[in-house]
Amino acid sequence: MTTDLLARYASTDRPVVFIDESFRLDGDDRYYIVAAAMVDADLLVATREALRAFYGADAMHASEMYKRAEWGSLDGAAHLVNRQTDARDLVVYAPIDPSDEHASIARARCMETVVESLHGGFEASTFVIDARRLADENEADRRTIRDLRRAGRIGRDVVAFHARPSEEPLLALADILAWSFRQEYARNESRWFAPLREHTQVTRIP
Repeated sequence: MTTDLLARYASTDRPVVFIDESFRLDGDDRYYIVAAAMVDADLLVATREALRAFYGADAMHASEMYKRAEWGSLDGAAHLVNRQTDARDLVVYAPIDPSDEHASIARARCMETVVESLHGGFEASTFVIDARRLADENEADRRTIRDLRRAGRIGRDVVAFHARPSEEPLLALADILAWSFRQEYARNESRWFAPLREHTQVTRIP
């Protein structure tokens, strides 16, 4: 975990939001999903320990767990997310326009909705986003948040950090949430999203 992120955790008493995504970039039904799991600042350590107690030192990645047929672990992970995120989770999804070749517009629109909703509704000001492969992609997320600040849609105290799950295990909460919703949305398989549905707000962007 970076020094900057640790310092931010130490200085805030507001909820921290963890963000991950899932998407389909090919075929006729192209879509982008952004999931956000929120944890109270005073529960960060306990929640991280709960994840380690459940799955060990390895970071949880739902897609890899699915490939390995870890059905029991996936079931348990969905229930764990439901218990650990204070019933304030958010999933935002949008179709990807044919002109949006790399889905950068769809991602930005989903990210805007997540950040504005959770900042406005719960005063969340720290957003930890699963790091992407390229630095330019991470910079695009930071630019999205800067644009929201300039427009006065969020407070000037809102900041984003990018981290890998190996650095911040709590990103697994958003990973499980995004993957579980995708199974229901794309495959009509509700097994894993069912435990999360009652306490997750789902928003579709036209």
